Amino acid sequence: MKKILSITTIALIIGMITSCKTTKNTSKNTSSTDLVNYKEELPYAYPLADTAFKYSSSKWEAKELKEAMNENLKGMIENLKGVATMVQYGDALVVSLDKGNVFGLEDYTLNENAKDILRKLAFNLNQNQDTYIMAVGRTDATGSADFNKQLAYKRAAVAANYLSTCGVAKERLFVDTFGERFPDFSNKLAKTRDLNRRVDFLILPSNSLRAALSTN
Repeated sequence: MKKILSITTIALIIGMITSCKTTKNTSKNTSSTDLVNYKEELPYAYPLADTAFKYSSSKWEAKELKEAMNENLKGMIENLKGVATMVQYGDALVVSLDKGNVFGLEDYTLNENAKDILRKLAFNLNQNQDTYIMAVGRTDATGSADFNKQLAYKRAAVAANYLSTCGVAKERLFVDTFGERFPDFSNKLAKTRDLNRRVDFLILPSNSLRAALSTN
């Protein structure tokens, strides 16, 4: 069985944390911080997919874990449809807040739209607690690379902190940053730059779930 890196407590970087109630989407119209040290030289097509496959199980263990995580994915799709993109890679899930209107330019304050999405995500994470969650901050290309790396980290930390106020255990949460790297959308237009200012979440099965579903 592969071993997930040891969990560290997320540092709370802001003092202003809003209380939250986890929610399920009922709208009918809604069409330690170094878990991963990504390598500069690797030509990622999608970096979180690479990470997902890196930590995915293999051989006989994979089938059971994939099925268990797929059940989690189904609930997320139902609850987060129209406000996030969800996909499964191996036995890991990626939830991307790539619909825009999450963060303002050079800002890491969660707006009401972002909080609403995170409450919905927390609802699913609390329904299925045998997972680890890595929040990865992202920015557009405005500003220097170093500034954007730090800004993206703050965005990820703020999002993780908010999930913790929604009942997601801090021991399950990690934080990382991509900064302005690996943009999914063009940075030439204001509308598409907004889609790059976000947080993505990598959701991995916990050690206990891996052990429970491993085949001897």
